[in-house]
Amino acid sequence: MINQWLQCVNQRNVEKTVGLYADDATLWGTFSKTRRDGAHLIREYFTHFLSLDSLQAVVKQFTTRSRNDIKVYSGEYVFRYRQDDSEQKVNARFSFVTQILNDTELILEHHSSVIPQA
Repeated sequence: MINQWLQCVNQRNVEKTVGLYADDATLWGTFSKTRRDGAHLIREYFTHFLSLDSLQAVVKQFTTRSRNDIKVYSGEYVFRYRQDDSEQKVNARFSFVTQILNDTELILEHHSSVIPQA
């Protein structure tokens, strides 16, 4: 799932990215103070996020735990993009909770936040 998500984000494909989430999923996005519940609000977040100039995401490391049809992914990624003619680098941590629904792994919960520098 992490590689699929990363590929969709790096392709800056809003619909494919949102398609990885269950219809009733919850997203706490890295660049938003607002919790996004459901596909419509998740699409709203990614429409803005994926429009960042020259956005690229790289996963630094992650772990996976599985229980029946539930998986939990936790790790770190780095986002790079251009803003005001300079490159921005944001180190962030994430957790994804996924479930196999109708033979497809979908994201139920996704939390992402900036890693404090201190």
